[in-house]
This record gives sequence, structure tokens and C-alpha cells, in this order.
Amino acid sequence: VVTANLSAAVPNGILVITINSVSTAINNLDFDLDGWLYDVISFFGLDGVIEGAVQGAIQDAVSGAVEDEVPTLLEDILQSLEIAQDLDLMGATYSFIGRPSSVIVSEDGLELALEANISGDQWILPTTGEGSLYASYQSPLWDASTGMGIGISLDFLNQMLYQIWGGGLLNMSLSGDELGLDGDEIALIFPGSSDLRISVDPLLPPTAAPQPANPDQLELQIGDMYLALHNGPLSDQDVRLELYMSLFAPLNLNASATALGVELGEPLVYFDVVYPEANSMYAESSESILQALIPFLLPTLTDALTEIEIPSIEGFSIAGVSSSTNDGYVRLSGQLQITQ
Repeated sequence: VVTANLSAAVPNGILVITINSVSTAINNLDFDLDGWLYDVISFFGLDGVIEGAVQGAIQDAVSGAVEDEVPTLLEDILQSLEIAQDLDLMGATYSFIGRPSSVIVSEDGLELALEANISGDQWILPTTGEGSLYASYQSPLWDASTGMGIGISLDFLNQMLYQIWGGGLLNMSLSGDELGLDGDEIALIFPGSSDLRISVDPLLPPTAAPQPANPDQLELQIGDMYLALHNGPLSDQDVRLELYMSLFAPLNLNASATALGVELGEPLVYFDVVYPEANSMYAESSESILQALIPFLLPTLTDALTEIEIPSIEGFSIAGVSSSTNDGYVRLSGQLQITQ
């Protein structure tokens, strides 16, 4: 029986396991050798001395092996919790990685915090804006019966949305045909338009946040999105309609054993027409244009979030995964099982 006392720490982003003490106990050792020499030793009652020496040697060897091998073994297992994944979305690559930031050990288990960083391979916007929305949500508390629990903060999701925004994934230029707008109807509303297009420029990154009325439910928020309906390229300045809009949509996150699935509910859209004047017949057409645009916008956001990989431990998988959302965290729980 080997008992080891260990402590865990995360200096400079590296998980380190330290053995404080090791004790080894051997019960009912029976050591015997064939031959006349051992018979003589037994006759003089020295066999107990030899058994004691053998037992001491075994204990020293086992303790030494534990001290040499166990820290590295545990460090390798726990270090494999590091998240590392590349996502290819619409011609851009987004990389995210989670490094250990702290570790807590209690009678219920070990809790390892990961510091996430997400970056894209391109940034096309002329500004970096105010950065990613950050709320510093309090880490969730886990029930003692939880086999394996994973908490993903909304700060993590908002880093990804910020990089998607900076990579231009939400900047769009769509023709009337792509939006399914009827050419004859457009000609009546905007006479003299031969090449009507819509350009979308999100001035702020989308964010995920708890719903104000129900913190256990999430919503996707998009603010200050510029939309222009124009004839020909936008650079020709033949603008027929300009407005700013904000969007709020219920955000549901469902977990499987390997990834988070994302679903967006029916959005609530607010808009402010700035050109032409609000009482013109052109301004009245903005609502139908928005209704045509939203179905194109929301799938883009959904696709950008569907490949969030759940951390895994080498040699193990998570079975019976369930998920819930509260206090700014998506909580996943299940049971570890050995991967065959």
C-alpha cells in the first residue's frame, strides 16, 4: 500500500505536481529461497532479519518510483486538458487555446482553471474597437457528486465573437437577387435603380450575455449595425436608404460529448432610419428589407459558434453529458470513462 501526499500549483501558466511525502506499507511478506544456505539461515533464526531487509528494500524502491514517476504522470494527464483548436470559417482561420491559470484541490476533487485566448489569422476592420466584452464571471461551484465538470465562461464566447467581427465575417454586400427581393417591387420603391445592393457594416462586435429578465437564459446582442441600400457600388454614393439597427436574439447552447451546439431564437430588431427622412415612402420599406436580411445574418453567426470543442483528457472521454447555463457560465457535467 502506497500513500502519497501531493500538492498542485500553476506557476507561469504551467501545471506542476509536487510530492510532499510518500509512505509504503507491506503486509504479510513471506520471503523464501531454495537451497541449503537458506535452510542454515532459517535454522539460526536469521530469516526474519533477511525478510526485514528485503521489505525495506522493496519499500524504498516503490517510494522512489512513486516520487520519480507520479508527478510527471499527473502533470501529463492534467496538462492534456489544454484546449487547442483551429476553426476555418469562410476563408479565415480562428485559433483558440486554453492554458492553466490556477488549481484548487479539495476533498471533492481537483478544479483546474484555464485562461483562454482566441485569435484570428486576419483582421480587416480599420479599428480594433473597444475590445471583447468582459464581465469576469465568478467560477461555478460544483456538486460533490460531479464526476467531470466543465465551465465555459461567456467571456470565452465573447472573445470568439470579437475575433469573428474583426475578421470581417459579418461585413456583407448582397444583391437584391441574393436577398430574394422582387425586382419589379424594388423598381417601384426606388425608381431608376438598375443594380440595387445592400451593404452591412457592424460597428460593434456581437456579444453573448445573460438576459436581463432571466440571467439563466442567454441572448445574442448586436448593436450599431450600419445598413445601406444603394444602386451600384457603395463607392458611387448612390445611396437610397441608410439606417442603423440593433438585434437581440435568444441564444441556446446544448452540449454533446465533444462540442457545444448553438441555436438562435426569433430575433427582436430595432432600427433607426437616417436617410431619407423618416416620413418618406423609402423609409417605410426598411422593415421588409430587414426581414429579408436577417435570415442571411443569423446563420452566419450560428456557423461561427458551432465548432466549440469540449476539452478532453488523453485516454478518457466524457459520457452522459448534460448542460445548463447560469451566472455567466455554460456548465457541462458527465462521467469520465476510459477510451478503448
